[in-house]
Amino acid sequence: MNLKNCNVVATFGTGEVGKLAYILMKKHDGDVRGSLANLTGAQLEEVAREVFGQMLDGVAYLHSNGIAHRDIKSKNSLGRHGF
Repeated sequence: MNLKNCNVVATFGTGEVGKLAYILMKKHDGDVRGSLANLTGAQLEEVAREVFGQMLDGVAYLHSNGIAHRDIKSKNSLGRHGF
């Protein structure tokens, strides 16, 4: 399946080895937590709201394609801010 959404990391394929399944995807370094730690007040709320909205959009896109993420957490979120 070829997923194309700005809120979903590019995937290149899937497969199985025995009972293990895998997904080949583009490597991204970093996560949103470190960058949010430097923000305060209204700025933090604004960026957090935007990142959360992006996560919801990405999850909705996955669900519309019959895919469940199963590991949603801040470490797995990059946001469009380049985090």
